[in-house]
Amino acid sequence: MTNPTKGDLEASGELDEGQQGLHLTRLDGESAFAGAIAMAVNYRGDVTIEQQQGERIVCFVFDRTDTLIRYMTSSGVRASISIDEVEGIVFSGKDPAVGVTFERWIERYVERTLAGEEASLHGDESA
Repeated sequence: MTNPTKGDLEASGELDEGQQGLHLTRLDGESAFAGAIAMAVNYRGDVTIEQQQGERIVCFVFDRTDTLIRYMTSSGVRASISIDEVEGIVFSGKDPAVGVTFERWIERYVERTLAGEEASLHGDESA
């Protein structure tokens, strides 16, 4: 799958498996930047928030308001940052759900069961 253009992001407002590594800043236009903030909330991987002062925050974004982005760091600290302080968003972490569909899970479960292997009802890391 090819990475979408910034215009695609503005139009769709949705993420797909091509988003990891995508980097959008205020220089890409306010519409694209606002779309990146909205999409960060729906992204299931970590993002890197680039602050205007040059600092970076690697985190999981779980909410936003008109003025704030709420996030959680890998150490479990919950915090917020003013959208006005954000210069860019990088979709830096892997989305753990990419390529993992219910249909594929059923296929693996059946394959393992028929092969006589132990098949768990819980997901596994080899997806």
